[in-house]
Amino acid sequence: MCLEKAGIEITATEDVVCYKRLKITNSIGRKVPHMSEFKGVVIQDGVRIDCEGKLFNKGGQSYLCTNCKQLSGAEAPNKLGYGFSWMIDTAVQSVIVNGKNVLIKEYITPYREFKVDIGKTYTSLLEKLSGNRVYVGLHSYASLEGLPKCSDDEITVKCLIPKGSVYYQGTFGDRSLNSYASNKLTYLEIVS
Repeated sequence: MCLEKAGIEITATEDVVCYKRLKITNSIGRKVPHMSEFKGVVIQDGVRIDCEGKLFNKGGQSYLCTNCKQLSGAEAPNKLGYGFSWMIDTAVQSVIVNGKNVLIKEYITPYREFKVDIGKTYTSLLEKLSGNRVYVGLHSYASLEGLPKCSDDEITVKCLIPKGSVYYQGTFGDRSLNSYASNKLTYLEIVS
């Protein structure tokens, strides 16, 4: 996201309400051992698929390795002797290891794919370039008005640019939506 037509640098004299789009992703994290046996559920094209097998879990990527032929998706680097694999994504509904669901729903920023937690405040560098553009900073929308409807793997979060933060106001995208780029952003709650 790039803030266009950025005005002068502003120091927030009070909290500024804004909105951020995030992508939803699923993961099993790094605590689940590679090659753990699992039982799982995947919803593909509205159809529930129950499966079992072993997890390929290395280098931040996780796959369900199984003999369930309906789960012929992204190929794991090693299917661990199974015929099929499925990369853990939003279609995966549960991954049970040792009787516990280890699936974690995560929210990431759409452009940098930075993981964020609702309720936390994040800090960034903030740099305005020539041509009144801001590439480096925490980008957000000024309002919900004009935002396109979220896709199935997106959410909109109400945020704050906290009092005392530095920000620029400008526009984003072909719709020229009023937007911000700030050095701090607090993720408050999911609104859609």
